[in-house]
Amino acid sequence: LERGSIELVGWADFVGGRAAVDYTADADLSLFAPAAGSMEMALRAFHCQNPPQITGKIEMDWLHAPGFLWQSRLEIGEFRLGLAPYRSLIIPWVSDGKRWMIQGMKVEAVSGGGMEGKLTFDGKAELKGNLKSDLDPKGLAPLFGPGGVPFWNSIDFLSAPKIDFRVTGAGLSPDLIRLDGKVEAGPFRYKRVEISDLTGDFAFATGELKVEHLQVHSGGGTGTGEVDYNLNPNSVAFHGVHSTLPIREFCPVFGEKFRKTMEPYEFVDRPAVTLDGKVDLEAKGGSQIKATVKTKEGLSYKVAGKSLRFQNVDVQVQVDGRKVTVKTAPHAPGNVMGGKVKVEVVVNGGSKTQSTHIELLDVNFEPLVQTYFGNSGYTGKLDGTITLDGTSENWRKWTGKGKLEVRDGSFPGLGAFEKAMNAPAEWVGLTDQNAEMDFELGEGKLLVSRLDIESALVITTGHGTYDIVNDQLENFLMRQNLRGPAGVP
Repeated sequence: LERGSIELVGWADFVGGRAAVDYTADADLSLFAPAAGSMEMALRAFHCQNPPQITGKIEMDWLHAPGFLWQSRLEIGEFRLGLAPYRSLIIPWVSDGKRWMIQGMKVEAVSGGGMEGKLTFDGKAELKGNLKSDLDPKGLAPLFGPGGVPFWNSIDFLSAPKIDFRVTGAGLSPDLIRLDGKVEAGPFRYKRVEISDLTGDFAFATGELKVEHLQVHSGGGTGTGEVDYNLNPNSVAFHGVHSTLPIREFCPVFGEKFRKTMEPYEFVDRPAVTLDGKVDLEAKGGSQIKATVKTKEGLSYKVAGKSLRFQNVDVQVQVDGRKVTVKTAPHAPGNVMGGKVKVEVVVNGGSKTQSTHIELLDVNFEPLVQTYFGNSGYTGKLDGTITLDGTSENWRKWTGKGKLEVRDGSFPGLGAFEKAMNAPAEWVGLTDQNAEMDFELGEGKLLVSRLDIESALVITTGHGTYDIVNDQLENFLMRQNLRGPAGVP
């Protein structure tokens, strides 16, 4: 052989119908990779410091008790499978030509831990066995073939997990083999997310990993549910997932689409999340997800370039291919600036556009004006609806329209003239003002088609343009009309 050798010593009694062969070998196992089928990747990744030692004996009887017995043992000292170093590997087996048994396989890693197990095959259609492991399974990634590469590249174990599983199958082909067992892992990183620990019951067959009774702890929160991970096509499905995990830190686990969806939402606490659906990890638009997010403490979210704090949030998230919809749950508006708010945001990932619909009720006008315009002294309760459309990345190019109404307010920015005209009303306590505005939004400018402000003695009307980006009025016309004294037409 190119690397290593095979030695055979045998005898044959043709009259008696018996023969036997003893053999030893120290051949480089990677030489057999081209003929290894699905194990080719694993054998090509195999490198050992000293040649493997294979010993065995084959006995045959073709007259008296026709049969065949093959006993062998593979021993390897220090070796590598890919980049993972191992201290030793022992595989003893026996076969009668049809049936075979691996008796007491054992692997030890240089970093500690090992794997032990046994396997039997009846020669027809039944494979069974069991294995126990506290190895880092990432080192065995080449055994799973090229289809498992994306998964193994996304995970790193800081300490080796404990895995106990049984093996069943209808043959020796990897596509016919099934693994069922339990896993206890932690801490580890998955898609760069720090996970404290994980437990679950798993089944692996035909390139699909299913985990039931899953429990995960990370960042002080907990997640439970069922997960199906498919290696080809690369996708993950979630069933009955409930989570109090820190969502912004943990959401990369659910896929890039979900991470981008939740990126604008800065949660104050760890929200309660439910999740069902399938995530297309190949980003080909095949995701189908339904989720709910609830948080009492709330979150911060930018609206027209300003960060607003929302509380008592109960939202629904739906991902349908490249379309993502986030909206407040029916009959469960959130709180913002002392009032109620309903929101529906639809993001189209294909066109990179966003549509937003907002309904406001009893929102305190003073902090709203202070936030957006830096002016103080305004009071009142704000109601209204706003619809916005545009690219997700640049709110300054949004278009939209809306109708706003302020009740029982005060608008000091209207000048001394109005204050003088309203002075008689102050004598009788009639100082409240109401305002209504219809507007359209385009290219960062607010196009006000109608502005009506009513107080006890003055009606102010106006229309024009407000440049939001540069904070200035353009061609804004205002007119004030006197009203009669209170009770006088």
